[in-house]
Amino acid sequence: DETRMDATVGAHFGDDWMLLGQAYGGAAEGDGPQWLSVEASVVRRFGDWSLQAGWREAVAGRETPRSSGPVIAVWRRF
Repeated sequence: DETRMDATVGAHFGDDWMLLGQAYGGAAEGDGPQWLSVEASVVRRFGDWSLQAGWREAVAGRETPRSSGPVIAVWRRF
């Protein structure tokens, strides 16, 4: 019983690098929690594998904890 939205924009620079900007938001129905977090990261490609590193920060919300921290991800192309 909640609505969520994710949005991502990105740009490649060079053959193996990408910058990403992402936003994650949502709201529970009624007067429940609402949240909005933003993330900035860089992705480095190594063949079929990629490594993402960045930072996520909660920028708005109601009845939700204030949070921030690093983001690390490993991607694989299939």
